[in-house]
Parts: sequence; C-alpha cells; structure tokens
Amino acid sequence: MGPAGGPEARVERLEKLAFGTVYPEHDVEARLDHLEKEIFGSTSQGSVEQRLSRLEQKLGGQGAFQSNAGKVDNTAGGAGAASIVARIPYDKQAGDYFDKIKRFPGNTVARWTNFPVKVRLPQETPSEWKESLNEAIESWSRFVPLTLAERTEAADVEVSWVNHLNPRLLGVTRLTAFNGNLKVRIYLLRPTYYLEDLSENALGGIFQHELGHGLGLFGHSDRNGDTMYLTELSSEGKITNRNMKRPSERDLNTLRRIYETSPLPRGFSTPKPVEWS
Repeated sequence: MGPAGGPEARVERLEKLAFGTVYPEHDVEARLDHLEKEIFGSTSQGSVEQRLSRLEQKLGGQGAFQSNAGKVDNTAGGAGAASIVARIPYDKQAGDYFDKIKRFPGNTVARWTNFPVKVRLPQETPSEWKESLNEAIESWSRFVPLTLAERTEAADVEVSWVNHLNPRLLGVTRLTAFNGNLKVRIYLLRPTYYLEDLSENALGGIFQHELGHGLGLFGHSDRNGDTMYLTELSSEGKITNRNMKRPSERDLNTLRRIYETSPLPRGFSTPKPVEWS
C-alpha cells in the first residue's frame, strides 16, 4: 500500500520537505515538474503515482534544501556575515568587480547566512579527482567555512559529474532560492571527456571557479588574472582563465563586499534556476 492521501496531499508533503513551503496555486503535474527539476535536475516520465513514489523514495524524510542543524544560525545576516568579513583580507589597491555580481530584489545578493556551508562531492569519484576537488574546497574554506556533507544529510552545494555540457563549457553552477534559502548545484564535466589537449589536472581550477560561484560570486570578473574570470575553452582548446590556482586579491575583495551586503529577502524565490559557467 502506498503513502496515505491523494496526489495533492502527497505533493504538499514533498514540497514541505524540499522547500519548507507549498505551491497550491499550481496543478499537481506542474508541482511535480518543479520538485523533480530541483531534486533530480530534470523532469521524468511516468504516471503521477510513479513520479510521486520516486520523489518520496529520494527524499526519505530529508529536506532537499539546507538544514540548519549544527550550524551557526544568522538568517538576518548580522553576526555570521561579520565573522566571514573578518576572515577575508581586503587590498584597497587591487579593486574588485562587485558591479558584475547579480543583484536581487532590494539590491540584495545571493549569499550564505548559515555556516559552515555543506558541500557534497560525487560518491563515485577517483582518488586523484577527489584530491583536486578537496584542494579547491580547502582554498575557499580559509575565507568561508565549508564542510563535506555526509551521505545521509542535506547539502547546501551538490556537486555532480556530467558527460556532456554545451560546447566550450567545463562546468556549470545552478542557483535556486526558495523563501530566501539557497540551493546550489555544480555540474562538472568528467575529465575523461576533456579534449585531448586538456589535462585532467585542470579539474581543480575548474572546480575552484565553480565553487566561487557557489559561495556567492554570482558573476564574472572582467580580468583573466582572477579566478572568477569566465572559464571556458577557446577556439584553440585552451582554457581562457589564467589564474586557476587560488583566489586573487580582486576575488577576495569582491567576496568580502558580498558578505557586507544584505542577503536575499526571506520570502524571495527564484522563478527558475539561474546559471553561471
């Protein structure tokens, strides 16, 4: 026997688990599309019953969006943001690219308010790739507290391998917000699918760039000496970004200004995911 209640009641329970709110103004199938895009990354085929069952099995009582258990709760962005700002050096002479960062209602920015930010790496990852991913996490965690999420707990940033991306792209970061809560998904091209002339060693820098987006740098620098300069393949098959090792002074200046700025309003939800590469 399946879960009690009709399809609408079951969708409502799933929405509460995943988003902390419900969307009764839409029909059941539209709400299923919404859930599947955020839980699985795309919609699926099958009957309403089959789709509901897959979602219920996946969620298993765990919210898809961030859990605040064990975190410093600073949803107003006050003390928590102040502690982050204190960790980030500011070089006045270096400048920044804060004007390139995406703004949201009320001139707010998409940034974290609860720490540490939980990052989940793909389960099936070769050790040499995992080392590159961990190095990028360590690089950023000096400035924004990060921790690896356990398999059984909700993550703020989900990292996944993909076999195909749009031509010239090596990674994509997708941001979704529901009632002011962030969810970030990072899609990395498997190094086995890199062009022949591109070394697998490039993975660490590619992830460092995408993770920078995931921590609040939702925009691109206009200088190729910054980690957050647009990272893609040129027509010659070379990576356009010249700084793939560590955040630059301009990266850090911009990150600091982001955490000095008000976070998303509590009731704000993105109408659709927003992506950066």
